[in-house]
Amino acid sequence: MLTTQYLSNLADVREGVSPGSISHYTVQRVIDVLVNTQGRDLGSLTIAIKQQIKKTCPSTRHNDPIPGAK
Repeated sequence: MLTTQYLSNLADVREGVSPGSISHYTVQRVIDVLVNTQGRDLGSLTIAIKQQIKKTCPSTRHNDPIPGAK
């Protein structure tokens, strides 16, 4: 029998200070999300991850204009 497991029971997500390193993908900043999927169906896991990201990450994007770009 499978039971529902909430992401908050599996992960402790918090903001913190770390060494200055920003990952980029096609010039956009990215955040890597690592999760353990063992024993979880992909559908409910995806929903839980998206909810946690929405709750934790900034809702606005920061765009740095490129000097001279039109």
